[in-house]
Order: sequence, then C-alpha cells, then structure tokens
Amino acid sequence: MDLSKDEYQYPLLNEKLRKCSSYQYLYNHKLNAEFLRKYELEDELGSGGFGFVLLAKERATEKKVAVKFILKSKIPNSGWVRDEKEGFIPMECFIMKNVNHPNIVKYIDSFSDIKLFYIVMELHGNAWAKDEDTLNNNNKKSGEIEYQNAMDLFECIESRAGGFTEFQAKYIFKQIFASVNYLYKNGIVHRDLKDENILIDKHFKIKLTDFGAASYMKDYYENNQYFVNKFLGTMAYAPPEVLKGEQFGTIAQEVYSLGTILYLLIFGEIPFKSPEETLFSNNIFLNAPKNVKCSQGVLNLIEWMLQKRPEDRPSMASIINHPWMRNNI
Repeated sequence: MDLSKDEYQYPLLNEKLRKCSSYQYLYNHKLNAEFLRKYELEDELGSGGFGFVLLAKERATEKKVAVKFILKSKIPNSGWVRDEKEGFIPMECFIMKNVNHPNIVKYIDSFSDIKLFYIVMELHGNAWAKDEDTLNNNNKKSGEIEYQNAMDLFECIESRAGGFTEFQAKYIFKQIFASVNYLYKNGIVHRDLKDENILIDKHFKIKLTDFGAASYMKDYYENNQYFVNKFLGTMAYAPPEVLKGEQFGTIAQEVYSLGTILYLLIFGEIPFKSPEETLFSNNIFLNAPKNVKCSQGVLNLIEWMLQKRPEDRPSMASIINHPWMRNNI
C-alpha cells in the first residue's frame, strides 16, 4: 500500500467493511496516515452509540489487534483528561494506558483525526478446540469443560442456553473479581461491569474490556478532572441507589454489579429483569431456574453482594475471604 507522508489518508475498505455499520463513518473519511501505515483494517467486531470496534492487522508482524474508534463528538467535556505525553485524550484511553493486569485488555497505541479517536488494543481469544482440556486439570473431571468459539460472556452464555457449572463459574468469576479488585486498588471504578464487557477465550481465561464509562474514584485524585459521576452504565447491572439517582462511581456499586455477574454465571440469566424488580423485589432467587444445582456458599455470597443498601454489601476484602472464594469445590 503506497501511502504518502500526508497527515490523513482515505483507508482501503474491503468487501466485509463495506457491508458493516461502521462504513457510514469510514466512507469518504480520511484516517490518520501513521495509523494506516502501521495497520490494515479487516472486519467489524462491534458497534454502538459512541463508535465502533474493528479487527485490524499490524502490517509489520501480521499480528491481529482490535481498534476502537470513538466519535469525538460523543465524548463530553468531562471525558477528556490531560496526558503528559499526548495532551488531551479520552478518559478511557488514559485509564487503559495506566493499567496492567492479566485480566484486563492491554493498550497498544492510540491515534486521532478530526472526527475520531482510535485506541489499538490486544485481540483476546481465538477459535476453541473441542478436544483441548486445559482448565485446572488437577481439580476437574474429564470432559467437564465444553469449548465454544471465542466471544464475549453474553454470547458464550447465549450459545450454551444457560450458565456454567459451579466449578467453571468460580474459575471465571475469580478472574473477573481480580481485575476489578486491581482497578479498585488503583483508585479506578469500571462502572459498566456486565457480560458484554467480559471477553472469554478457549481456556476460559477472561479479559475485562470497554473502559468508556470508567472513572477514578472521587477521593483518589485532588484534581476533579479525573472523577465523573454521571451514570453511563447498563441498567440491568445497576444497583438500586443508582436507579434512584444517587452518586455514581463507588466500590459498593461495583460489588453489586459483580454480584449480578456471579448470579448470571450460575443461573444463566440476571436476577432482575427491570428497574422495578431491582428496586422493590425482596427475593433475589424468586425467578432463579429450579434445575440449577449449586452450593449454599455461592448463594450466600450472591445474596450478600446484591443487598439493596450499599452499606450492607461486602467489601472487596470480605469477598476475597468468603469461604466460597477460598475453598475448592
């Protein structure tokens, strides 16, 4: 591909991209030329109201990466922060640059043009082999793990038509919890913990992704530019106090979302189907599938994490030390 030294260039769009929703943004739009010299666009991985994610290939190595394109017009003033090297960048990019955890998608690079900001990140997951058997071989029965194609947790559960075994659920949940606990220790709240933001590969290894709603906790930095309290998450995973309009961005709210995810892993569905149920239902397990077998320990932990009052929920340390988290099944 012959690219001049111009700052912006039109991308070459293949047949796949011409059929994707992101085509409306890429057609007749000049992308950053340095980005195009490094990467070749291949396919669309997803899209939403704030932008889209594309599969790309690094030209020098042919390594596959994911590139998130964010519409600058959709980023509020409070969503931009000053980076020492790059100037003003989206909060999402700032946070990704400054975290490093095995269960969080890794930042690689970033670019921008007049309309879009791009975040290049690792591509997690690949096609799963049915005959592979790699999940904690010492503690599981032969054939217990069933392999799916690489996908997010929502797609994985949909394809299974239900949740996981309790053994599998614990293995997955511990990784999710580890990523959130790491963020917490670094003063960060993800604020949109849900199945669609958790990627899972052929070994049941997970990566937390999509930091578009993430923020630093209020007291972590003296500079208020790092704290955002506007609700940007997903209603089905939001705790009662957020639905009532209270301040958004506390660790107790992350704990509630984690409880919803753990319920989902065990039962294959979320506990409450509407904001009204979240606010007023007093029986967390009222609609739980009756055919699911699980221990009293996991039910106890779920119930504790889904308490309506934030002060009644466990701390992160209490979750780590809960018997279900510490004991092997």
